[in-house]
Amino acid sequence: MARPYRWGLTSLSPWAGGPFVYMTRAACTHCYVSRHELELLAPRAVVGLAAECSRAVRMMRDAVSAGARLDSDELEELTRRYLDLRSEAQDAMRSDIWADNGEE
Repeated sequence: MARPYRWGLTSLSPWAGGPFVYMTRAACTHCYVSRHELELLAPRAVVGLAAECSRAVRMMRDAVSAGARLDSDELEELTRRYLDLRSEAQDAMRSDIWADNGEE
């Protein structure tokens, strides 16, 4: 019997849980790479907002996993929070780009 992995997976194998789980993990790999690049290259203000944005997405995911309906007040509020944070992060990124180009 496979030993439980610390994030609830049944095995360290990428095929644990079948091909769907493997494809899901593979699809997310690029997101993590981009996030790590952002953490290394972006100013702290951008990184902080991007981290908040990631937390907001995970909160939406967790709410849906717990049974929240798409038309629920809870999910509507979480979605609004995510979209607001995303907009703030985009504004911070644009400001950083313009600052690097000597414009703003």
